[in-house]
Amino acid sequence: VALALEHPWDLIIGNRRMTSATVPTVSKFGRRFSNFWVQFQTDSRIADSQSGFRIYPLFRVQTMRFFTRRFDFEIESMIRLLWAGAAIREVEIDVHYPEASERVSHFDKLWDNVRISALNTLLVTLSLLRAPRSPSAKAWAVGVGIAVGCTPFLGFHTLIIAVISVFTRLNAVYLWLGTQISLPPIAPFLVAASVHLGAWITGHGAETWRGFSTDWLVGSLVLGLALGVLGGGAVYVFSVRTARPRAPAWNGRARGGRIGNGFLKLVLRHLGLPAGYFCLKFIIPYFYIFAPRARRAANEFWRLLQPDLGFWRRQVRILAQLHRFAQVLMDQVYQAHQPRLAFQIRSTGMHGIVDPIREKKGLLLMSAHLGGWDLAATALREDGLPGEFHMIRFESQEGLTLEKVKGTESDHLRPIASNVAELPLLQVREFLAMGRPLGMMGDRPLGDSFELVPFLGGLIPLDTTPFRMAVASGAPLLFTFSFKAEKRVYEFFATPSRRYSYTAGADRALELYEWAAEFGRVLEDFTRRYPEQWFNFYSIASTPPVSRSSTPPRHRLREGAHKPSTPKFASAPDPTPSDGARSLH
Repeated sequence: VALALEHPWDLIIGNRRMTSATVPTVSKFGRRFSNFWVQFQTDSRIADSQSGFRIYPLFRVQTMRFFTRRFDFEIESMIRLLWAGAAIREVEIDVHYPEASERVSHFDKLWDNVRISALNTLLVTLSLLRAPRSPSAKAWAVGVGIAVGCTPFLGFHTLIIAVISVFTRLNAVYLWLGTQISLPPIAPFLVAASVHLGAWITGHGAETWRGFSTDWLVGSLVLGLALGVLGGGAVYVFSVRTARPRAPAWNGRARGGRIGNGFLKLVLRHLGLPAGYFCLKFIIPYFYIFAPRARRAANEFWRLLQPDLGFWRRQVRILAQLHRFAQVLMDQVYQAHQPRLAFQIRSTGMHGIVDPIREKKGLLLMSAHLGGWDLAATALREDGLPGEFHMIRFESQEGLTLEKVKGTESDHLRPIASNVAELPLLQVREFLAMGRPLGMMGDRPLGDSFELVPFLGGLIPLDTTPFRMAVASGAPLLFTFSFKAEKRVYEFFATPSRRYSYTAGADRALELYEWAAEFGRVLEDFTRRYPEQWFNFYSIASTPPVSRSSTPPRHRLREGAHKPSTPKFASAPDPTPSDGARSLH
C-alpha cells in the first residue's frame, strides 16, 4: 500500500517468496515460464508475473477492455499496462501453500494452460509488431529483411523473418518490408545478378543445375549483404532526418498547414461563413482519417458517455463532434475580422463577470475545453468590459502562458504571448490586485496540483491551481462556459462567484478534492447537455498528468488511503439570469 501511494499510476505486485518445501514444483516452473515470456514481450524483468495479489492503478485500467476472465487475466492486464507506459513495482510477500491433501485450487491444468498459451502466442506476435522502432532498429530490420529477400528460398521468406524476429527481437513489420525487394518486377534482375556474381566468386559457370543453384546461393548472400547495408543505411539516414520527439498528449498545436489555413481565412473574409461551412464537408473526413490520436481520444470519450453505443454510431458522433469543433473555430476567425459582434450571445450570469470588472475587482474565471468560450468572451466587451482581458493557458513544454487579449474592434482576441517557466503566482496576484480578470482552464493539469474526480462514470484529473490561486489571492472564482446553439447564436453561462478559503484544522487536500469534484460535477452537467462540443481531443481518462518534479504528487489520490471519505457533490447553482437568458438547469 505504501508503494502504491507513492506511485499511484503504477501496478503494484506482491512477489511471493516461494521457498517453502510445500510449494508445488509446477507452480515454480509456471512462474519462471511466464516470467520469460513477459520479458520477451516487454523487455521488462518481472519476478512474479503470475501473482494475483496486486494493487491496480484504477485510472489507467478504467478505459481498457480486457478479453480474458480467468488466470490469464494477470498476464493480459500486466502486459497491456506495460505497453501503455505504466511501471511494474514489486514487494516481497509471504505465501503459504498447504499440504497437497489440504490444498484447494480453481486452476484447470488443461484449459487454463491452453488459455495462457494462446494468450502468450498472441502477445508474442503483437510484441514483434511493436518491437523497437528507433532509427537504428529500423535500419537493422530493413537491412536484414533485404538480405533475406535476396536469397533463393522463395516462398519461405516470411517464415525465415518470423524466426529471425523471434530470436533477434527485430521489428517484424520492417523485416517484412525489407523482403519485398523480391517482388516480381525486381526478382528476375536479382536472380540474374546473384547468379552472375556467384559464378564470378566460385570461378566456374552454371553448366549444371547444381552449379547454377550454388552460384545463385553464394551470389545472393553477397548481393543481399551489400544491398542490406545500403538499404539499411538509407533507412537510418531518412529516419534520423525525419525523426521528431514524441508529442505529448496535448500540445496546443494548430492542425493544418499555412496554405490550408490561409485559404480558409480568405474564404471566410471574402465569401462569409456559409462558404466556410461548406468547405468543412471536405475537411472533416480528412482530419478524421489523418488525426488518429484525436480519433482515439474521441472514441474514449463517447465510450464513457454512452457505453452502449455501437462502433459505427460512435464514429458518426465523432464526425459530428469534429464538425462542430471546426464550426466554432471558423466562427472565431470570422469574428476576428468583423468590426462588431457578428453573433447573438444569450447569457446567463454575465453580470457576475461584468460587475467585478467594472468595479475593478479581481476575478478568477475557470473553464474547460468544452464549447467555444473564446468567441463568447467577445460579448464581454459588448457588455461594457473595459481594458484588457487575460487568459492563462498551460503549454506542454513552456509552462504557463499569459495571453493579453486586446479588446479592439478590429482585432479582438489576438493573443500576445509571454512564456514563463513556472507558475507566475506573484504576477497573477498583481493582476488580480489591479482588478483585472484572469481566466484558466481546469481540465488539462500539467503538474502535481490536480485531483482525480468522478466524471461520466469514470475518473479524470482536474487542475486545482485555480482554487489554490483563489485561496492565495482572496479573489472570487466562478465557473464559466459557452456553447454554440445555432448558426449565429451562442449560449454563455457563468455560475455565481465564490471566495475559497481553507477551514482551520481541516484537511486541505480533502478540501481541494471537494472543490475540484464540484467543478467536475458542473463540467459533467454541461458535457451531457452539449456532448458534441467536448473539444478535449486527448485521452483525458487514460493519460496521467505530466509531473514537473521528482517528488510524488501530494493530492487526495495519495492521501485517500489514510483518511477515506465520501464527498458530497453539490449541483451547479442556478445563476441569476440576465436579459433573455434561461436558467442553468
